[in-house]
Amino acid sequence: MPTIPQPELKPLPFEEAIKFFGDKVLLTSKEYYALSEESRARAFTVARVAKMDILEGIYESVDSAIKDGETLKDFQANIDGLADVSGWVGLEAHHSELVFRNNIQTSYGAGRFTQLDKVKEKFYAEYNAIDDSRVRETHFWHNGKIYAVDHPFWDQWTPPNGHA
Repeated sequence: MPTIPQPELKPLPFEEAIKFFGDKVLLTSKEYYALSEESRARAFTVARVAKMDILEGIYESVDSAIKDGETLKDFQANIDGLADVSGWVGLEAHHSELVFRNNIQTSYGAGRFTQLDKVKEKFYAEYNAIDDSRVRETHFWHNGKIYAVDHPFWDQWTPPNGHA
């Protein structure tokens, strides 16, 4: 039996997510926390990172992950490389995972809502809480609720939300 050639599937760049993250402004933690919550959505910082060159390196690693579809392990290897060349002690694994996941998911979410905004009168979205032992009661109450994409609910509850 002849072998059927398999196409090589490559992920397409998620342009709206790339743009959302690319438009962020790098700030120190002190500058970041001086902003309103709305303005923070357009800023990038990492807690316990004081040196701007390290912050820029972490930003570039997140940016690369979004553009190239890199994994958490790729991201962690990239920022571990920053520690190797700068003398910086790096981030603990749980902290680097938090930085990676928050920025990737926020960018993907914002990108998806940008896409949906073009056809919002035709779509609904469901709120899905992370239903584990750490879910907050207010998030649990909204779990499974469905609203039109342009419903005011999403002004406050677009994930990731409630993360301080």
